Amino acid sequence: MSTQETENPDLEPHVPMPRGGVAARCQRVKKDGAQCKKPARTGYRVCGSHGAGYAKRERAGTRQKPGRPVTHGKYSITGTKSFGEAEEEVAALEDALTSSDRDLIALKAALMLKLNDLQNLAPKVQHAETELEALASEAAELLEDVTPDAARLWVRRLAQLAPILTALERITGQVVHVALSSITAHKTRAETAAKLSETEGITIALRVIQVARKIVGTLGTPDLVDAYELALARELYGPLRVEPPDRDRDPEDL
Repeated sequence: MSTQETENPDLEPHVPMPRGGVAARCQRVKKDGAQCKKPARTGYRVCGSHGAGYAKRERAGTRQKPGRPVTHGKYSITGTKSFGEAEEEVAALEDALTSSDRDLIALKAALMLKLNDLQNLAPKVQHAETELEALASEAAELLEDVTPDAARLWVRRLAQLAPILTALERITGQVVHVALSSITAHKTRAETAAKLSETEGITIALRVIQVARKIVGTLGTPDLVDAYELALARELYGPLRVEPPDRDRDPEDL
């Protein structure tokens, strides 16, 4: 039977573990017709006794690895990142966070300058508003008794207000643009900081788990070691999408 055979709906998919929880159950049916009660090896659908082998024996050189593990579905252990890649991600996130801080400083300075420009323009805008009100009032009178000279003067006064209104529109647009950029930068920084915290937490957790793996690997039986590794893959490495470091690697070297 292949370690990657199709699932049999009549077989139990999980087996209860001694310390609580469940593990993927070996999908081999024994000669007596009963399903094997052992947990399947990480990345395979069968246990070490039924084709997946034991990692401890592989490391000792007494058994070859049983081919490639499953590369899709709920038993997949690929598509993950190594501990070294997690460390590189931490470094990249720290750089991104520093860059975000610099961007925020620049955006805040730009916003202060634009707000200062808007404040300096305020008196001219106030004058323009008063003048527009006067021109609107005079326009009604011109319609009743318009003369060429009065009309030219009215148009000239209106034209004098155009640069002020154009400047107001331009500076207001710049303020809005810089303000929106600042909001986006703040959001990006917050997301980067959260991701950095999460990734740093993962690296710390892996160091702690590595100590436990070495203890179990030294004191445990092959079945216990494989069951423990399976539980780690299901509860930790899988959800975090992290590839476990080599079990013999010193936690201090991580």
